[in-house]
Amino acid sequence: MEKKFTVFVFARLKPSQINYKIIPLSNSPLVERVYVLRKTPLEVNNEKVECIALPKILRIRLFYWLFTALYGAWLIRKKGANVIVSYNIFPHGFNGYVASLITGKPFIFAEINEETLNYFSNSLFNFFIKKILNRATYITVPGANTAKRWRINGYNNLVPLHSTINTEVFLPFAQEKWFDFLFIGEFDDNKRPNLILEAFTEIRKMGIDASLCFIGFGQLEKNLKELIKKNNLTQYVSVIKTNNVLEYLLNSKVLVMSSLSEGIPCAMLESMACELIVVVPPVGDIADVVEHGVNGFLHNNTKEDIVKWMVEAYKNYDSLGLMREKARDTIIKGHSYQFAVAGWNKLLMRIKG
Repeated sequence: MEKKFTVFVFARLKPSQINYKIIPLSNSPLVERVYVLRKTPLEVNNEKVECIALPKILRIRLFYWLFTALYGAWLIRKKGANVIVSYNIFPHGFNGYVASLITGKPFIFAEINEETLNYFSNSLFNFFIKKILNRATYITVPGANTAKRWRINGYNNLVPLHSTINTEVFLPFAQEKWFDFLFIGEFDDNKRPNLILEAFTEIRKMGIDASLCFIGFGQLEKNLKELIKKNNLTQYVSVIKTNNVLEYLLNSKVLVMSSLSEGIPCAMLESMACELIVVVPPVGDIADVVEHGVNGFLHNNTKEDIVKWMVEAYKNYDSLGLMREKARDTIIKGHSYQFAVAGWNKLLMRIKG
């Protein structure tokens, strides 16, 4: 019987990211088992995936950095893993690198967004990142733009392997919507929810009776809520923490993003699959998916341009049915689970030789 792969993953993946990234990997017929090392416990409803929580002492920052790679290497040998995958560079790429050196197992570095590229341009981190990436058998990238930037830096062992979603779960739902605009993501300086709120405030000043829902959490949450109150928008803007994002996708019309950097955001893929109109910036690899005016709108990441395309999507929502249908069709044809499974199959076959 042909030996299958047991994959060991270093990552800080949220539960939703386990679905986007690990489940398609586990669905490969070449994979027998996937172990994911995490700081905290997580139950996964998949018999081939097991999340392993770090011992409490290793959750302390100093011990985490000093000993997690060694603990991971011990687990790799104990579990009989024969390939290592790390998502993002610090600390997980470093942990995968060290564990690969200790165990001799092939190491795949998976780039989620532009974070590693940003570190790479910093001379302080450049030396360490080169060490890690030179050890990697393959580097997976979310899209063409990220791949191009890595090739410029001399890396050619690249495999396009972006996040995908289950299009049988994320479906359009024809009904009266709760919200006109929706934001999903962390409340931080990269995602910039405050800019979305500023744009929405301008839209309300135009006399447009629209509503907005923020789903997420983060360091800017308090500030965001204060701005909502200050601008007398509490009646029109909701801030929600929930794991049931699907419920809000089905009950919203337009997804809005204003990130400074991204890979291919899963919230955008889910929204397009549910036939929301997406108003997003062409950062990272977003333009690989969204064609302006065809299956969504691209803005230039200024408040004025965000307002322009939010208003366009709001006023013409009913007449943009074809755009919404094309958005879903884009996801079905290029960003559903089956494509990620096929990608992992090809990559693992290369490793097998």
